[in-house]
Amino acid sequence: MRKTIILLLFIATQSVLGQSNEYLILISWDGCRWDYLNRDLTPNVQKLIDNGVRAKSLKPSFPSKTFPNHYTIVTGLYPKNHGIIFNRFTNMQSGNSYRIERDSSIHQDKWYKGETLWVTAKKHGIKSGVVFWPGSETNLKHPDYFLNYDHNLSHEKRVDQLMEWITYPEEKRPHLLLLYFPDTDDYGHEYGPDSEELNDVVKTLDNTLGDLIKRLKNAGIYEQTNIVLTSDHGMTNLYRENSIDIDSMLTGFDYTTNGNDPNLTFFADSSQLNQMFEILKKNEKGYTVSWQNEIPVELNYFGNQHLGKFSIMAKPGYYLKNKSWGPSKGSHGFDNRIKDMHGVFVAHGPAFKNGAEIEVLQNIDIYPLLCKALKIEANSKIDGKLNRVKHLLK
Repeated sequence: MRKTIILLLFIATQSVLGQSNEYLILISWDGCRWDYLNRDLTPNVQKLIDNGVRAKSLKPSFPSKTFPNHYTIVTGLYPKNHGIIFNRFTNMQSGNSYRIERDSSIHQDKWYKGETLWVTAKKHGIKSGVVFWPGSETNLKHPDYFLNYDHNLSHEKRVDQLMEWITYPEEKRPHLLLLYFPDTDDYGHEYGPDSEELNDVVKTLDNTLGDLIKRLKNAGIYEQTNIVLTSDHGMTNLYRENSIDIDSMLTGFDYTTNGNDPNLTFFADSSQLNQMFEILKKNEKGYTVSWQNEIPVELNYFGNQHLGKFSIMAKPGYYLKNKSWGPSKGSHGFDNRIKDMHGVFVAHGPAFKNGAEIEVLQNIDIYPLLCKALKIEANSKIDGKLNRVKHLLK
């Protein structure tokens, strides 16, 4: 009997250790379009692809914006269900606003629905460390270790922080780590997705990945580490002459909007809504205007309380000139079925097959996939489906 108990304890101990001796590092290159990895600029990414798995493209959720999609990646929920429907929006009932411009709203748990990957990991005894990720700075549901966002923190210092955490004593060490870089988004907006400046920053990011891999090898933990590289959305060219002046078309109306270019949703007194809609419909060029229940169901967009009665969506190459906002050379947020809005997904490590590929991976499926890679049970109340992606795992 005593030998049986000892054997059972040994098996249980090995099971726990089996869950904790591997690491998972989730890296985001914000705004990295699907084809940036096909430009012969990223030899370190290519090494991961050659011995791991990839999606030919990653389909973001709609709207294809930064905060909504980063939070989708770590919850497995569409933006309409996790609550971060835009980068900035107002609850029209309370008057409270959510803004990504570093105000107190990003710390308020009330905006964030669903269960994040780091919360799921914590429930299973796995510590986490996050070097910047939307939703990681909340007052209550934050990771074990995290940094408040600093856009100007260098690549080197971001990697330094991750390596500091991952080499903590075992009892303090996180085995789930997230690492965010804004560069491809910044340069895609400023110079355009087909610019030399953009290509140069992709090379820089690949060099940073190579440095991280080298440091993981030096620490003796590379073979135990699953590295997942993804992005929140793609990027497409904008043209200055393709301006849609919403304010001019709706002069004299009293209205407010949620969202920002290229998607706006409208709130106004019911006596004005029909007339506003008809004016926008009459001038419909370079955009579509739809009542909420007319929006294509495959966008999984309709049904959130922060959406108005109707929405306007610019077409790729066009921009909504609203509240004095002007264009950049590249943008995103457009219909997520458009290939330019698609991002990247690459995974390599002990949990993933060698040489597996998927044509299009939906970003709602990343959360259950990573939970499986971590050997933990995913939250069941999600939109993602493990069945669509489990063939990527060993």
